[in-house]
Amino acid sequence: MESSKTNDKIKSTWICGMRKKSSLITLENADSIIQQVDDYLQSLVNNKEFSGSVLLARHNQILLIKGYAYSEYECQENNTSQTIFRIGSVTKPFTAIMILKLYEIKQLDLNNKLSLYYPDYPHGNQITIKHLLSNTSGIEDYTEMETFEKKCQEDLTI
Repeated sequence: MESSKTNDKIKSTWICGMRKKSSLITLENADSIIQQVDDYLQSLVNNKEFSGSVLLARHNQILLIKGYAYSEYECQENNTSQTIFRIGSVTKPFTAIMILKLYEIKQLDLNNKLSLYYPDYPHGNQITIKHLLSNTSGIEDYTEMETFEKKCQEDLTI
């Protein structure tokens, strides 16, 4: 696992794992494993290398659910098990994998123009799938757009 820091602020660190059949945690060692995970994450927090919320479960039983460090460093707001995160960047690797799988089975060409899928998208005839994957499309960061914060505050309750 690799993390990067700038001015003591965390850029990103992600720990993600999933196993269909796991022999890592048994009834006999569950408490020990949970303590090791908690200690490890706390050591990362102490070194300013991790901030986030963690849920560790096995067989539909929650073993550990805890927030670590701050969700907002400027406000000193603690992460909790209920902290809501913007997940945009978390989905990027999954999206890239699926796009590259489509490329691998020749269902998609990375040089296809965005206008093929979104004919009315501004400058879509100049932007390729490859540009989107490599963040070189020139499309503005949506979080910097004027309407973004307002959109985030909308009540989406059904």
